[in-house]
Amino acid sequence: MNSYYDEIIETIRRAVDQKDWMTAEVLLRQELAVPYIPEDYENEFHRLFKEVIRGKAEEQKPAEMPLDNLLEQLKKTPREQLSAAAELASRNLRSCTEEIREYLSAEPYPDAAALLIEALAEQEIAEEFTLNKEGVTYEFYPDDVTVPSQCEGFLEGIRLLETIYGNDRPDVLNMCRTLLVHAVYRNLPLTYEKEEAPWLLKEIIASVSDMLGDESIRTEADKVLSGN
Repeated sequence: MNSYYDEIIETIRRAVDQKDWMTAEVLLRQELAVPYIPEDYENEFHRLFKEVIRGKAEEQKPAEMPLDNLLEQLKKTPREQLSAAAELASRNLRSCTEEIREYLSAEPYPDAAALLIEALAEQEIAEEFTLNKEGVTYEFYPDDVTVPSQCEGFLEGIRLLETIYGNDRPDVLNMCRTLLVHAVYRNLPLTYEKEEAPWLLKEIIASVSDMLGDESIRTEADKVLSGN
């Protein structure tokens, strides 16, 4: 037993119990800065330090927005719709399927709709939904939808991009990959098959080539995509 360390640990524990994170952290940093600490006490200091960091993070976490507020936000600007959809995607959507069904059927902001469709698919919700997008109506069951990370066209597209630009054009690779992700999400609830990847990439690569004013980007791709 070491009365000094026992006493300081007891002081730190009291601060932790009272959620006085500042006092606990200051005391712990002071003790951990000492060149030598008995191993048992050093381990306890590290354990308490982790507890303090977790406690501070929990207090700083923004309060969760009520579900009704998020659903109301889906009726507002595209930015607010996207923010609400991102938050809703992390929740259990079975409690609000009617509201989401209404939202998707009323020409929603496409990026926000894509996030919700992916979340519905990941939660394997077996109910019929309707998406109205750009004047076209899509009827789908989320549990039958292929999420982007499992889309064969997306996976093949990534493979082809790595083949074309992976060695010496990381900037072009990243731009094309970003546009490919966006295209696959925007295509939900539909999916892209593996054989569709080349023509999808041709459109994406043409856009990047035009944006950067570099025709060689398209030329490099043609060498690979012409054989697919």
